[in-house]
Amino acid sequence: MSSGEEPVDRVESRQGRRCPDCGAEFATEALLANHRRLHTATGEEREALLDEQAERRP
Repeated sequence: MSSGEEPVDRVESRQGRRCPDCGAEFATEALLANHRRLHTATGEEREALLDEQAERRP
C-alpha cells in the first residue's frame, strides 16, 4: 500500500452500501438486502415488511 492509500475496510465503512433504487445507505450488505425487499415486495408482503419496520423504530 502506498502512503496515499487508505485501508480498504476504512473506505468501505465510510462509504457504506447504497441502495440503487432510492439511494438509502446501509452499514452492511445484509441490511441493504433486507431493505431492498421493500422495493420488490407487493401487496400484503410489502405491508407486512413496513409493519415490521415500524415496530422496530423507537
